[in-house]
Amino acid sequence: MAVILHKSNIVCVSDGEKHINCTILQMSYDYAVIKYKGTKYKIPYHLIKEVVGHELLLAAD
Repeated sequence: MAVILHKSNIVCVSDGEKHINCTILQMSYDYAVIKYKGTKYKIPYHLIKEVVGHELLLAAD
């Protein structure tokens, strides 16, 4: 099953042991940039397990 991703999706990320919910900030060909507890991380797409929701209200930067 495919997961359709968009910027500002809230996704569940799993490394096999931990499951966390985080927000996608940017997407590239090989990885997504996510925000978790105020810090940005680059993660490969195979770690994203499901789309949990969509962040409708975004901060104006």
